[in-house]
Amino acid sequence: MLVNEIVALSLNPDVFEQLGIDGGLMIAASNPHYRDNVVAGLSKLTSFLTEIGVIDDDHRTPWLERGLVAA
Repeated sequence: MLVNEIVALSLNPDVFEQLGIDGGLMIAASNPHYRDNVVAGLSKLTSFLTEIGVIDDDHRTPWLERGLVAA
């Protein structure tokens, strides 16, 4: 999904490689503070998509699995 790809672009794997941080990208992506910021940053969009029926009970699971909406 496009939103997930855009979120993925917010972390640059080259930064972690240049700093010599093994697994840095995965560490950063799984950081609870980062995940909370992703959900907060997308809240207006996901609220709108919920309001118009794009994110409904049948389609909410992929958004949850990708950490794009609050549980």
